Amino acid sequence: TMFNPVVISKDGRRLIFSGQAEIASLIYSRPIDDLRVTAIDGTENSAGVLALSPDGNWVAFVDLVDGLLKKVPTLGGVPYTLCEPGGKIWSMAWGPGGSIVYESSDFAGLMQVSSSGGLPSRLTNPESGIFHKQPSFLEDGSALLFSVGERGSTTRQTDRISILSMESGAQKDLIDGASPQTANNELLVYYRDHTLWVARFDADSLQVTSDSIPIENNVHYEDFAHFSLSNDGTLVYVVDANLDRRNLVWVDRGGTETALAIEPMPFVMPRISPDGEQVVVVVDDF
Repeated sequence: TMFNPVVISKDGRRLIFSGQAEIASLIYSRPIDDLRVTAIDGTENSAGVLALSPDGNWVAFVDLVDGLLKKVPTLGGVPYTLCEPGGKIWSMAWGPGGSIVYESSDFAGLMQVSSSGGLPSRLTNPESGIFHKQPSFLEDGSALLFSVGERGSTTRQTDRISILSMESGAQKDLIDGASPQTANNELLVYYRDHTLWVARFDADSLQVTSDSIPIENNVHYEDFAHFSLSNDGTLVYVVDANLDRRNLVWVDRGGTETALAIEPMPFVMPRISPDGEQVVVVVDDF
C-alpha cells in the first residue's frame, strides 16, 4: 500500500511518518514548520504502524523482519525490543502511564505491554464476533478510547466508539464512528463516512456533550483513519486518493488548472503526447 500513517507530537511541533507500509522502510521526522526531513536511524525495518511516546522522545514500531515490537529514540539509535506481540499489529497507542496498547491480528481484544518491555497481557475481552481496535489514550492516561465492531481494512458502518476506564475497568459506548482521538481532553475527533467529525467531550464524566460537526472530508482509512491530533488542536491527516474519484486536469506553465471534460474514473499514470494534443492514461478498473 502507498498510504502511511502520520503522527504529530503532543506539543504540535514535530511530525513522525513512515516511508512505506508493509515494506521495510525507515521512519522519518520533521518539524511542523520546516520541510527538512530526517531519517530515524534504527528504524530501517519498520513496517508502517507506529506510536510516539507522550514526551515525544521515543517512537514504537513493528520490525518487519522479526515481527517484534520495538522502540527507538526519535533522534535515532539502537532499537530496544519490547515484546513479541503475537500476530500482526494493526494499530497502537502509547499512553502517559507507561503502557503501549495495541490491536493484534491474533486476538479480538486489545493487548497492552509496558513501554519498558515485558510480556503483553490482555486488556479487553470482547464478545464473540466483536473486535476492539484503534486505541487512543486520554491525555492523562486515565481512560482509553477505542473502536468496537468488525475487523477490516475499510471502515464499517456498524463501528462505534467506546471508552475504558484504566482504573476501574468500566467500559461504555459513546457514539457511532471509528478511530477516536482527543485534543487536550476537550474535543473528540473521529472518523465516519470518509469524514472527520468533532464533538465536545467531557473527560470527567467521560461523555460527549455536543452534537458532532464535520471538519475534514476525504480522509484516508486503511485499518484505521490516518490522522493525528496535538494537544493544541493541530490536525494532520492523509488525503484519501480514491481512484474512483480521479479527474484529469490540465495545468499550464503559469499554474492554471483546467479540468478535462471527461467523467472521473480510476485514472493512473497519464502521459502526454509530444505535440501536447493527446493523453494516454491507464484506467485501473479491476
